[in-house]
Amino acid sequence: MLEATTDRVDRCMVYHWGEGTPPELRNLRYCRQGRVRADAEGGATVFELRLDQRLAALERTVVEFEYGFADWPDELTWYHHRFTRPARQYVLQVEFAGGPPATCVPFRQATLQTPRQLGAPLWIGESHTAHLVLTDVPPGLVGLRWEWD
Repeated sequence: MLEATTDRVDRCMVYHWGEGTPPELRNLRYCRQGRVRADAEGGATVFELRLDQRLAALERTVVEFEYGFADWPDELTWYHHRFTRPARQYVLQVEFAGGPPATCVPFRQATLQTPRQLGAPLWIGESHTAHLVLTDVPPGLVGLRWEWD
């Protein structure tokens, strides 16, 4: 869910930092992809999402998208989202290709330099997905980590 802080908001920016090939946005809903800028050396990619409707201050909308990776060089064992300001709601869904991992645990961090605070293990069902649904998220990092054995 997105909430406009000013009038005439018609886009938002999504930032991704990581190693390897920059991701592609897939399965966009309630928005369309605008400009994309990538810095392969720094591992940063910025996506512009053009909203289906223009928002006035305090109006809300929902956008959905997936990151897709054409060729991930190493086995991924975690994913996090960094919040620079509070968020009312956040949903993270990870789908595991092949078999599911042995464990999947949510975590929070105030900053990249602070230790991860782990939550209770999440259930991974027949869909091979784990879901993390949070409300009233403070600034910081929220993510999932998993182990295969």
